[in-house]
Order: sequence, then structure tokens, then C-alpha cells
Amino acid sequence: VAFETAPQTDLLVWTTTPWTLPGNVAVAVHPLVDYVLAKRGDRRGWIAKPLYEKLKEKLGLGDATETKKGSALVGLKYKHPLFGHECPVVSAEYVTVEDGTGLVHTAPGHGEDDYQTGLRHNLPILSPVDEGGFFTEEAGPWKGLRVFDANPKIVEDLRDRGVAIVFVSHRLEEVFEIADRITVFPDGRLISTRPRSEMTPQRAFADMVGREVGLFEPRPSAERGDVVLSVRGLGR
Repeated sequence: VAFETAPQTDLLVWTTTPWTLPGNVAVAVHPLVDYVLAKRGDRRGWIAKPLYEKLKEKLGLGDATETKKGSALVGLKYKHPLFGHECPVVSAEYVTVEDGTGLVHTAPGHGEDDYQTGLRHNLPILSPVDEGGFFTEEAGPWKGLRVFDANPKIVEDLRDRGVAIVFVSHRLEEVFEIADRITVFPDGRLISTRPRSEMTPQRAFADMVGREVGLFEPRPSAERGDVVLSVRGLGR
């Protein structure tokens, strides 16, 4: 997702959970990582330098014109991609360059690492979700929607605004034909990780068959030659 930080300039932010974007209050960068400002059409975007070549084609990036340490990006302000108010760039040492873009969407009301970052940087702890898993009034136009049902609607909104850079989805049946080992996080909850030969949608995830899932980037697991593919449900 492109978070505008200056005219024609964006932070290229990675998220696998669009439903948490209404709770976004910051973007985290690693203070010691190098970030490059790369051309992207008639705009430019910041991305971690170690991930630039890997994501160059996927994100439609051109030449990198500037390099800065993450610490130099801390304090920048960006426009919230859904609501338009200003939010800060903050530092967090848990940000990695193993996947994503090296810029992490931060919602302190939706995760432990984010929560600790919120406390450290005195950020609002916003969680616009009630006990039943439905958005509250703080989520604006998605009030009353179950959070995972809102996922595709939020993605559509991001696309309409021109800030959704890339989004990948597959049906669960297709996932079983892609990966040798599947790690599944429906609704953010670890269900299982095992070789595909020991797992079938019918047996292990019968209630998820046919639902849309978003894909993390496949990456090697601890077992040589194995592939871990994480998926997250987007609603029934």
C-alpha cells in the first residue's frame, strides 16, 4: 500500500491484514537498515534496499535515486491511506528485510509488537473492533461489518484511491497445489503446519474450503527443500 509522505512520494508499506488499516497510527522502519527512494511511474516510493531488487518488477519500480538509513526516515509524516489524517514514521528493531518491504504498517490495538511500539512512541492505542469482531464507529464506513468480511471492501477502497500497489489472492484449493508445506493462519490464528501430503482441505480446513485467502511470500523453511506458505482468510 502506498502511504503518501510528500507530493508524488510514498512509503511502500506491506500488510497482510487490510482489516487492521483503520487502526493504523504509524509506519515502522528499522533504524539501521538502508532505504532507497525508487521511481514508480510518475511517483517515487521508499523501500528497504535489501528488498529493492526482489520487488522491483512486482511493484513496478524504476531506478533508485536516493538512499537513507531508516533513522533518517523517522519523524516523517504520511497521510493515512483511508482517512487522510497525518501519522508518523517510527523506529522498531523487529522490522526485518526477510519479506515485505521493510516498512511495517503499525496498529497498536491489533498486535503485541505494535502495542509495545505504541507505548514506546506514545502512539494512540486504537482498536475499532468490538468484542464480537465487528467494526465500531471509529472504523468509519465499515462500522457494523465483521472485520474479515470488511477485508475485500477495504482492499477495493484502497484500489479506488489508487494506493493499493499489489494484492494477491487465491482460493484455498489452489494453495494446496502450490506449496509443499502449508502454514495456515485463518483469522490470525495458527491452525497447522505440516507437509501437503499429510493435509487436505477436506480434513484439516473443511470450514475454509472455497473462501478467499491472501498469500504471504513463500519462503524456505528450516527443512531443506521445503516451502512454507502462510495464508490468511479474507472472509467467507
